[in-house]
Amino acid sequence: MIRFTFKGIIKSFDRIFSGIKAPDLDNKFYDGWQMRVAKDGTPVIVLRSKKATPAHWLVQKGMSSMYFRTRKEAMDYCDEHGYSVEGGGRR
Repeated sequence: MIRFTFKGIIKSFDRIFSGIKAPDLDNKFYDGWQMRVAKDGTPVIVLRSKKATPAHWLVQKGMSSMYFRTRKEAMDYCDEHGYSVEGGGRR
């Protein structure tokens, strides 16, 4: 199985993430939960921390990281900012 490590996300969803599912982004700290795309085409990844520190949910867009205590807060943030679901996620 291929594992990916990322420090930030570039603005190239189709070239980089074609065929990749959110669980492919699992690592020792986070589980890949959902992949989305912003209105400008920037990839957005929703991750769940395996520990609740600093918070359980992370939304990563480009070099920006937003942390949330609950899945609902993370999903609401994504919906409010127009990040559409690209498939390959967990529910």
